[in-house]
Amino acid sequence: MDMDAIGPLVQAVGGITLTLPADIDGVGKEGETVTLNPDTAYTYVRKRKGVQGGSDLARTARQQVFFKALAQRIKELGVSSVPAVWNAMSGRVTTNLTLSQMAALAGVLSKLDTNAIGTYTVPGKGKTIDGTSFYIADGGGTEELVRTLFGQ
Repeated sequence: MDMDAIGPLVQAVGGITLTLPADIDGVGKEGETVTLNPDTAYTYVRKRKGVQGGSDLARTARQQVFFKALAQRIKELGVSSVPAVWNAMSGRVTTNLTLSQMAALAGVLSKLDTNAIGTYTVPGKGKTIDGTSFYIADGGGTEELVRTLFGQ
């Protein structure tokens, strides 16, 4: 998914409500429950400097919270939200799903407890190489995570 899809997705569902894990300039204060608009949503999912020590893993955790909140919002809106979400994603997301398949998934989402959605980060560590931050995945830890999740 292209990060440029964040704003249109948020617009399509009329905002995303969540509780902030930290102070984020232009969004709100730690512990505050806010409804993100397209601009504040983009800031929430992308901002790293000056938020939670600039940690990329903290930003990843916020992105996971954002997508769970998006799933909850789509669930609240129901299948009727699918055309707007489809239009918002068009050209910004690579998928082989058809509109009717997405509508079917929205139907499944209506029965799903979004609080039970698990989010995982591949084990690894941050490293700076030539002034650029990278996340180096731990191969063995990744294999173990896959086995745990998928029973392989």
